[in-house]
Amino acid sequence: MNPVPGHALVTRRAVADVVRDAAAGSYGVVGFTNPNIRTWLQSLVRYSAPGVTVRIAPTIDVRLSLRVAFGVPVAEVASNVESAVRYAVRHAVGREVDTFVIHVAGVQVRRPRRSDPGASAG
Repeated sequence: MNPVPGHALVTRRAVADVVRDAAAGSYGVVGFTNPNIRTWLQSLVRYSAPGVTVRIAPTIDVRLSLRVAFGVPVAEVASNVESAVRYAVRHAVGREVDTFVIHVAGVQVRRPRRSDPGASAG
């Protein structure tokens, strides 16, 4: 493979989209959360993806805040998410993720609806 002269510009938002898609497709991930009010406000104005924080200069630093499904091993989910995100960024951008932090902010439990046959009457 011969490298092509020149350079490519990759935005932080593009990397955040790659990270979000890779993490969302991982086993056990049911959603993203905003760890603080600043990131929540940024996600409201579409400045950043909810639950995903990316810094790309000079290194690629990724922070995720996730909700996982009830009953799945959190360590296994984190390992799968890390592998998927590292591969996706390497494939899309051609660079490695230098710092990767996953914060599991909650566990989602499916509660039965009242119309479910097994739901309690109370």
